[in-house]
Amino acid sequence: MNMVSRRLKNIFLTTLVLIYVHGIEEILTGFPHVDSFMKVGSDYLDLTPEQFYWMFHLSFWVLLPILYIVFHRRGKIALFSFSLFGFFFFVIELHHIIKALYSLSYYPGLITALVYPFIGVLYWKELIKNWRMNYGR
Repeated sequence: MNMVSRRLKNIFLTTLVLIYVHGIEEILTGFPHVDSFMKVGSDYLDLTPEQFYWMFHLSFWVLLPILYIVFHRRGKIALFSFSLFGFFFFVIELHHIIKALYSLSYYPGLITALVYPFIGVLYWKELIKNWRMNYGR
């Protein structure tokens, strides 16, 4: 039976809340002004860092609830989608922590980013369990 567990779905929903709170922290602390990805992306598209931030983040923030609905589907595509999501939101978001450690100071988004590793461990443990449950070891 190819299914995504209720626990994995719940962890995903918890992560969605964290993502939105994280975005609020980034906005309030000036993230678009200091992040190198925002600067490079905005230069490439001839936008301000703020415009690039809003374009990039709003598209993901709107897409995430839609993806949650899609993730309810059965099969490998759902688990593959959960895996991609896990990579992007539990690995890439570590850049806030890394940049704060590198500068030995607060980096915009750091406070909420500190929660990502803890939820990420729970998420990945459950995701791996789902892959094994559905497709063997």
